[in-house]
Amino acid sequence: MRIAFDLDDTLLPCGRAFPTEAPTRPWVPLGEPLRGGARARLVSLRAEGHELWVYTSSYRHPWRVRALFAAHGVGLDGVVTQRLHDRRFGRSGLPKAPAGFGIDLLVDDSQAVAEQCVGGAQGERTNEGLSRLWDRGKGGGDVPPHALRCRPLASHPLRAAA
Repeated sequence: MRIAFDLDDTLLPCGRAFPTEAPTRPWVPLGEPLRGGARARLVSLRAEGHELWVYTSSYRHPWRVRALFAAHGVGLDGVVTQRLHDRRFGRSGLPKAPAGFGIDLLVDDSQAVAEQCVGGAQGERTNEGLSRLWDRGKGGGDVPPHALRCRPLASHPLRAAA
């Protein structure tokens, strides 16, 4: 399964405070603290054979995002930034279009993304994904609030009309 995570306020503290953990490889440049328990869960998901992606509405350069995760010993299979999203979809009004990148599950803190993705027929909200992805019993810290199971992009009304 291809699983993508938002960055700001989901895996990285930005405007919301939550427990964090320092990089395990402090000599790697650009390391930032991750949400507490995130590294262990990401490593576990990788061991289960899942692809790990980041889908962020920030304009960080993809190599910077990869370096941030490398500082925690986590490799990424893909990075979607706002620049790549805009190149693929223009300014279509979609805050994120995970299915357009083959993403099966998106974990994001944004209520607006959840509402537009679910309301726009891109997917459905699922708590099953969150409980499996973020097991509090394994040091998972607090849980990012939204997991969206994504539908194929062809089913999205804005893409079907194109």
